[in-house]
Amino acid sequence: MAMNDILCVQERHGDQRPEALPSLRLCRACYNRLRRDLADLGRLYVELESVLPAGSTPQYGQRVSGSGSRPLPISVPVVETRSQIAHDLAWWVGYVADRRGLTPPTGATVPALARWLAGHVDWIAAHPVAAEECPPVVRELAGRARGLLDPNRKLPTGERCRVVPEGEDRCTGTVTMVQKPDETWTARCTVCGPQEAAPYLHDRLAGRWVTIERVRAYVLRVHRLDVTGATVRSWAHRGHIRTAEQAGAVWYDLGTVETYLNQRHPVAS
Repeated sequence: MAMNDILCVQERHGDQRPEALPSLRLCRACYNRLRRDLADLGRLYVELESVLPAGSTPQYGQRVSGSGSRPLPISVPVVETRSQIAHDLAWWVGYVADRRGLTPPTGATVPALARWLAGHVDWIAAHPVAAEECPPVVRELAGRARGLLDPNRKLPTGERCRVVPEGEDRCTGTVTMVQKPDETWTARCTVCGPQEAAPYLHDRLAGRWVTIERVRAYVLRVHRLDVTGATVRSWAHRGHIRTAEQAGAVWYDLGTVETYLNQRHPVAS
């Protein structure tokens, strides 16, 4: 099988693994997620310092065994997460440097380690071992950090609700995702209320109908393009992306947005 015909090595896709990007071993979604998480990890490490004091997070410092002193005013989960971020980044920097014959940065801060590793994201995504093992580590660390910084993190997806009541048209509400302190997600529709989060968490983009605001946010985050609403509407008018209208609301097919932009601005391998 040619290198550009292999499937993404990430097990999170289950049996529905998408094709990897040319010369890489990760699909576009996993590649972009790895790049984003590595770019964020150094900042998250620094920001976690602001929630170190007890009371900033749900779990506090514990009493030292055999001591009559009061519990340390430090959040144990925050300490453990910062320590794990520092350890894992240092380990992966050493791994990449060793395999590539490079000199790893010495005495570097955790943000500097994250930046160094982010500079080698293409190599990680192409390496048979690193592509499989590094993304889950980075994703889990970034998720824990974000959850501690905002225990009830809200993510306005801008996605149209998928509920179709029996004998009725599809719900016209939009969905917001909420991540609880235990890192589980719930979904809430503006019209029909709470529902299962799972359908909104997959990576497949085709058929995901979203608001124009979500299109703009997605294009900025993934493709680093700051476009106006007028630009998005012009793409639709020229037939580059699909739209649908119901009850006065216009929805955009996010999959066609991604396809169109990939043709215009392909990610370098």
